[in-house]
Amino acid sequence: RRDEEQFKKELRAVVRSVIGPVAVLGEIQIVSNLPKTRSGKIVRRILRRLVAGESCESEDVTTLVDSKVIDEIRSGLRRTS
Repeated sequence: RRDEEQFKKELRAVVRSVIGPVAVLGEIQIVSNLPKTRSGKIVRRILRRLVAGESCESEDVTTLVDSKVIDEIRSGLRRTS
């Protein structure tokens, strides 16, 4: 947990130094993977729906390499809110 907090702190510092002080990261959630298709593309529409608190039930998750990552992201979002 301590290493994770240190990583988040370093990530914020890198973003601030590269992009500038206007780039402020809010919550950072560390996950094992992202929802990706078999071709390796990140399915951003699922991420947007999860962050907005919307249901992903209507999304086609059959093309995802690992659909369990959705539950991991959702549970992490619950912990931070």
